[in-house]
Amino acid sequence: IRLELLGFEVAMAASGRSALALLDAQPYALMVSDIMMPGGMSGIDLVHELRARRVPVPVILVSGYPGAADEARRDGFTVLQKPYDEERLREAVIAALSGIGVQVTQN
Repeated sequence: IRLELLGFEVAMAASGRSALALLDAQPYALMVSDIMMPGGMSGIDLVHELRARRVPVPVILVSGYPGAADEARRDGFTVLQKPYDEERLREAVIAALSGIGVQVTQN
């Protein structure tokens, strides 16, 4: 299920580092990241770096690995477990944009 199907304009990044470059260049309403990513930076690492940089963007982490998803949830992250359908994605997006999920905020 893709965010474009829900009416969102999407910018794709191939790694955590390229996602940081996109987020540094302009603001985004939401970030959805897989927990497991290529390039040596996990989705959790990415969120920690966003917090360190004080980038204010709501975050949804996605994982097909139950152990990684459970660990991220224990750490307070909003996680969408794969496989998911359009309705679950929509609910997660609404929750994140409403501030119900974990949000990276400025202090």
